[in-house]
Amino acid sequence: MTVQELSIMIKDNPALKILRAQKAPQILAFLWQEFKSRQKITIPAEELIISLSAFLENHDEADDEIPEYLDNAARMIDSWCREENRYLRKYVNERGVIVHELTGYIERVFRWLEDLKPRESVGTESRFYDILRRLEELVSKSLENPEEKIKELKEKRKAIDQEMKEIEKSGMVRSFDNWQIKERFEEISRSSRDLLADFKEVEENFKFIVDQIYKEEANMGLSRGDILGATLDAHQDLKQSPQGKTFHSFWSFLITDSGTDSISRLVEKVYDVLEAKSLSSEDSFLKNLKTYLHRAGKRIIDSNHRLGDKINRLLSENTLLQRRRIKELMQEIKQLVFAAKDTPPGDDFFMELDGDAEITMPMERPLRFPEEETVYKNIDLSDDTMNLGQVAGLFNQFYVDRRKLEANIRKLLMEKPEVRIKDVLEAFPPEKGLSEILVYYEIASSSRSSRIMDETSVTIDYVFNNIRKSLRAPEVIFLR
Repeated sequence: MTVQELSIMIKDNPALKILRAQKAPQILAFLWQEFKSRQKITIPAEELIISLSAFLENHDEADDEIPEYLDNAARMIDSWCREENRYLRKYVNERGVIVHELTGYIERVFRWLEDLKPRESVGTESRFYDILRRLEELVSKSLENPEEKIKELKEKRKAIDQEMKEIEKSGMVRSFDNWQIKERFEEISRSSRDLLADFKEVEENFKFIVDQIYKEEANMGLSRGDILGATLDAHQDLKQSPQGKTFHSFWSFLITDSGTDSISRLVEKVYDVLEAKSLSSEDSFLKNLKTYLHRAGKRIIDSNHRLGDKINRLLSENTLLQRRRIKELMQEIKQLVFAAKDTPPGDDFFMELDGDAEITMPMERPLRFPEEETVYKNIDLSDDTMNLGQVAGLFNQFYVDRRKLEANIRKLLMEKPEVRIKDVLEAFPPEKGLSEILVYYEIASSSRSSRIMDETSVTIDYVFNNIRKSLRAPEVIFLR
């Protein structure tokens, strides 16, 4: 790297720019809290603004009048999305909702900061064996001589047979110690997070090609064929690049694994081992690894599809002009028909053809069959036939005290400026099951200081009649 290259990077690179920002700790802490701690890839704009306003209120150092936190939060998030910063990316998702996500620059910042944090132990042993395993794999998969490959496989079979004999003889299996298990688990979790962050670069490359199409399209000096050729060349180069080949190989494996679900089964076994060894771990990232991988990969596939749609629109531009001309001609024909309506042509303008006419009416109504008449019989409700036990439940419904639930919310809001629905239910477990939870949602829908996030769902666990139940519902945020 030259001095000039480093000067440009330090000045313009968003990853370094955010570290030089005046309130870098607050910005990074908030983005980590919302995206990483909550394990979110995208967050609706409205929800992010509300969370940032609460964050600003908690960390406000001003002693004067209280500022407008919501307005400040909206302005700050907009500035983070600008081209000169690029901390966040803002776009409209497939449901028409404005959402935000971290850019690849900020993902790299978080990875670097995590590496700077002191660890209980550095996985030197696991990393060394991982390097050794990869070297062996590289040599093994690079062999082209059949004799050398057969020799290698025989040596592996010999080692496996020897290990089997030792197990049969001693009745014991050589396994990892607790520190080795813990060390390898942490390395796997860290590598998995790095993998998700790497997907950002592939996605951004696809988006760069789409941006280039728009720029080339704006250049009036280029023909549509030139733009299409440059686009296809760039797309083919990316697909044939090592990065593109690696991603498509990964995506093929992920699609194939959907039937066997080997990833999820391996992760479950890992956590079973940790539990059996009494190795506590608060890191639950791997439990949802396949879901995160699928989401990240799908975003790249969607970017590729958007590129294809743009190319199709470019190719169909001429077709659209033809359709427009057809509509104009049809309109002219209609005008001629209405003009001739009052002055129909005489017999001299018509001619007769021999034979019967073939009448086709594709828009005619289908045959209609009469509806069957339903006959209701009288039901005898005399005392000797009526089972009162079946209707007793109608008169034994319990009552949910709305004022008590509102008091529960106010009590929590006295301690912090915002609480979520799970915070309320953890502090005050529902005594009357689903009915009580629904009242909380009714309170949120009728309150101006509450938000129901339809785009974000949470899992609510509760116990009713000694039965543990679970449901998925929209996120609710109660504000002070």
